Amino acid sequence: MPVQTETVVRELKKWGMSLPSLGKLVVALMADPRVPRMNKIVVGGIAAYLVTPVGMVPRRLLGLKRINELILPVIAIDVLLSGASDEVLRDHWHGDPEVLKTIRGLARRGSALAPARVRRVFGSVA
Repeated sequence: MPVQTETVVRELKKWGMSLPSLGKLVVALMADPRVPRMNKIVVGGIAAYLVTPVGMVPRRLLGLKRINELILPVIAIDVLLSGASDEVLRDHWHGDPEVLKTIRGLARRGSALAPARVRRVFGSVA
């Protein structure tokens, strides 16, 4: 296997192995009293919106189109991670620290891709 392919495979394995850590982190942060309640409410609201049947909550309330809904989980991660201090994140993250650093950066950049109306709604929390 060429060196570049080995590097890609190694990175994919590292990220794949970090998915359970990310799930555990989200659950732990939602339960941690050191994370602001408003951040948890926003994450819960996004989760509730994403699981409601289509048509129950009109998309036009947030100015969303289907493609924009794909960004909502990224916003939820960004809001949750933004509400947690570095100490809280260290307490709950059990994966590779570099992966968490990358996730934080990607979530921040991904949130910036949301429509302006959505950013205004969540901007005061993130």
